[in-house]
Amino acid sequence: MTTEFMLIAGILILLAAVLVAVPVLRNNKAAPRSSLLSLAVLLIGLPLAALYIFNSVSTYPWDNPDAVIAPAANAPGAVAEMVSGLEARMANEPTTEGMAMLGRSYTTLQRYEDAVEAWHKAWEMSEGQAPGITLSYAEALILADRSTLTTSAADLLDTALEAFPNNPTALWYGGMSALARGDQAQMQARWGRLLNNQEIPDQLRLVVQEQLAAIGAEPVAAGSATTQPASAAENTQSTAIAVTVSISDELAGQAGRGSTLFLIARESGRPGPPVAVRRMSVRSFPFTTTLSDANVMIAGNSLGKVQKLQLIARISGSGNAIAAAGDLYGEASPPAGTASAAVVIDKIK
Repeated sequence: MTTEFMLIAGILILLAAVLVAVPVLRNNKAAPRSSLLSLAVLLIGLPLAALYIFNSVSTYPWDNPDAVIAPAANAPGAVAEMVSGLEARMANEPTTEGMAMLGRSYTTLQRYEDAVEAWHKAWEMSEGQAPGITLSYAEALILADRSTLTTSAADLLDTALEAFPNNPTALWYGGMSALARGDQAQMQARWGRLLNNQEIPDQLRLVVQEQLAAIGAEPVAAGSATTQPASAAENTQSTAIAVTVSISDELAGQAGRGSTLFLIARESGRPGPPVAVRRMSVRSFPFTTTLSDANVMIAGNSLGKVQKLQLIARISGSGNAIAAAGDLYGEASPPAGTASAAVVIDKIK
């Protein structure tokens, strides 16, 4: 295409020069030598001037012409064209793998109703024997209609969890399904296994912990089928810290009554999820509350095992477990094994 363009441009420039040269020669018959000189300057100078101007203002990538005609792979038009082509192929010659790919594409595009149909066909073609497809089908159903948590998606999740007992996606949706059906014991068992997974993102871990705390539940050890309360002897052995939380005079006016506060215990200098988290509603400052092993994020963990304890009290403007700009917070680093500590909220994130 570049060669053709240059050839056409050269012809047009030459034609322009000829159109200008003809009247110059006609009007300068008395001085043919000067006319020929003018004509030579015109025929050479005009193309050079045009080339210089074009090269100065053009943004065409001469060194990489394909960049002009090749759209980005993730451009909306390219994605739509890809999905459209896949739809056409699956309409004529459907395959399990192709329908699964189409289902994933629809889910990515948030076309959840279409995703349900695609995953349903893939599930039928696999005769329900592919746990991965079963799980993705359940997810699409939930994204399209949350009421399926108690019906069709619930059955699919039970089947998927038999094959993938520790799959984070299956455990997350499985816990949601159990909660929607009012089965708190199963919900705690599933989310307990989810919290035991060291590789899940911190944000998901905080969300699960917040959900458990909101209903007064505690995570249980992996594989536990029940959530019986600990015995009195076990309760007396659990580590607990009495934490007094106050707020500086400068920030006192920014903390409204009923604000959501998260009290967080971390291992100082150690990345990863917090050791324990407690969510509460603030009515006034200062106040004292207890952070104990009942609030740990991973079953079997203990505040007593923390060598360098860091306490964080954070008032969330949005009420979410994830810290956000504008949240008020304070920190303290009490000595290991302490039975009491104080945190002053004096900073803005």
